[in-house]
Formats: sequence, C-alpha cells, structure tokens
Amino acid sequence: MFKFIAKNVFVISLAVIVCGFSSLIFAYYIINNRPSSQETVISSFREPQAGTIQPVEQSIRKKIIPTPPKKESLPLRLVGIYEHDGKKVACIEDLVRLRTGYYAVGSKVRGAALIQILPGGIVLLKDGRKIILTLDRPYNWATPGKWIDMLPRERFIVGRGRLNGKIRGINDLLDEIIVVPNISNAGIDGFRITSLKENGIINQAGFEKGDIIKGVNGERLNGLKKPLKTYAALRRTINNEDAPVVKIELERDNKALTFTYRILQD
Repeated sequence: MFKFIAKNVFVISLAVIVCGFSSLIFAYYIINNRPSSQETVISSFREPQAGTIQPVEQSIRKKIIPTPPKKESLPLRLVGIYEHDGKKVACIEDLVRLRTGYYAVGSKVRGAALIQILPGGIVLLKDGRKIILTLDRPYNWATPGKWIDMLPRERFIVGRGRLNGKIRGINDLLDEIIVVPNISNAGIDGFRITSLKENGIINQAGFEKGDIIKGVNGERLNGLKKPLKTYAALRRTINNEDAPVVKIELERDNKALTFTYRILQD
C-alpha cells in the first residue's frame, strides 16, 4: 500500500514539474517575441488598396474638419423704401432677372424672407443668415473689396468707385488687351481679342482670348473709330447715371453672348 502511494506521488510530482517547465518555456517565447507598442501601431496600419472606399474614416474626418460654408451674395438691389396703404414696402430689383418688385415684411424674394424694413434699409433672412441692404449700400458684395461680382446668365455687378480706382484712362485697358478688326463679307463686324492679360481687369470682367466684341448697348462696332467713341460714351454713362446697365454683345466659339453689367455705387 505504501509503495503504491509513493509511486503515484512520484508520478504526480513529475507531471507538475513537466507542466511548470513547459509554461516557463512558453512565457519566455512570448516575452522575447512580443512586438513593441510602436511596432504594434505600425503593423496594425495598412494602406488601403487601390479602388477601395473607407466611408467610416471619411465620415469621421468630416465631423472633425467640417467644410466651411461657401459665402455668397444675393443678386438683389434695394431701390427704395415706400409706404403703401399705411404699410412700408421695399422696392427690390432682381439683378439676374432684371425685374423690380415691391415686397412687404414676410414676403420672399430669391428664397430670402424679408423680416424687417428700417428707415434706411431692409433685413433679409436666408438659410439662417441675415443679409442687410441699405440705401447707401444697396448691394451685399460676395467678396468685400472686389470690384466685380459674377452672377448667373452672364450678368455682373460692378462697383463704380472700385472700377474708377482701377481704370484711370483707356491706357490702363490697352496695356491688358490687343484687338484686331474682325472682317466679314460685310466689312468690319466687331473686334477680336488676340491677346489678353490673365486675371486682369478685362479678364475678370468675363472676356477671353478669341472673343469677338460685336456691340455695346446696341451700338455696333463696325468701324475703326467706334471702340474709342464707345469707350468715351461708356465712361459718361457709368459716372453720370444712377445704376446704369451696360450690355456688351460678343461671339465666342460661334455662339452669341450678351454680358450685362449693372453699375452700382459702392
């Protein structure tokens, strides 16, 4: 009986020793082959394969770095403020459609609600943003300090003071552009732009190299002296009239276009 117990104790002890030794070997292997924390981060990162999409990462990025809202100006001009049946109404011109209408508080124009009419101006609300138009500053410029705003349908808003500050005389324009008469079967039918300063005044006004300027405010450019005479007439119109409109007819890639410029006091 004693021999049996001693034999079993010996076997159990031997098994415990073997298991303990195996555990030590396994632990030593794990410790010596474990990657560092830096290696773990690097190895866990994988470059996305070409053509794959990671919508989760993109959505997180959008939440962290939101896209700033695009600043834009309403193409509206405050013409005046009047009283009708004891109520104040604002006379507002749509500078894209070239239409003028009368609006009371609560009315909408170009998606903006007229929320207040003051003695010298109005307050509009669009997409949670207030836009103020006053009689001395009837138009809300999209880019402060810029002399021209481009609207849809080849329409432009021009600040009179800013324009006069850029163009002191015709030589300022001649330094930016080279034009030659465009000859057709009927003779001169306009002037083609053969050279144009990039991002200059004329380029910012919408013109491109290759355009053929056909007429200005209905006056056809069909003679060599017409451009100078037209320029002089335009300067008088711009400086003497209240919010004048200048229309320039041109041809681009065999397509007829009309650029419409509303000159506003800035």
